[in-house]
Amino acid sequence: MAARKAAARPRGPARTGLVVLVDAPAGAGALDHLGEQTRRLLPLLPRSTVLTDDAVPAAVLQAHDVVHFACHAVGSSDGPSTGHLVLAGPPETARLSVAGIRRQPVLGELVVLTACGTGHPYAIAPEESTNLTTASHRAGFRHVIGTLWPATELAERQIAEDVYRNMAGPEDGLDVSRAASALRDALLRKRAAYP
Repeated sequence: MAARKAAARPRGPARTGLVVLVDAPAGAGALDHLGEQTRRLLPLLPRSTVLTDDAVPAAVLQAHDVVHFACHAVGSSDGPSTGHLVLAGPPETARLSVAGIRRQPVLGELVVLTACGTGHPYAIAPEESTNLTTASHRAGFRHVIGTLWPATELAERQIAEDVYRNMAGPEDGLDVSRAASALRDALLRKRAAYP
């Protein structure tokens, strides 16, 4: 339902960005490189807000065209809807789960999940898988970029920068309709640099 509503929304350049940066989550390993990644991405994202300690689940998906998560992700093959992004705050509440994302109606154009394995398929039925990327699409994001592998510091930063540069659009906006080709071009560039 939300995906159909997203398809019906008028299209235009993405004008606002939100970066959810959680580089030192409670109960998980530090991600020291994410501060530098965020610093490098901000000039590429239009009118961006950065959430760090204020990154609570209820606030992160509201009113932004582009949402970029820079944090840990936890998957679960036992209960796929319990897979989650690790946010700031106490470990027992600082998570945005697959189920929580699906319940959040969003009007965003693009979500980028630079956390390990956000697109890893956890089967719930032979013909269907659920994970953080599919949940984001079902919640209403038109375009979703996730990862199928552990996100390394250098690759994550370079690919994210290239994707945003490749979507640079008119008037300080991002042409998110080019998200798929922007990702493809960024991956081809990365493969060419490291054959």
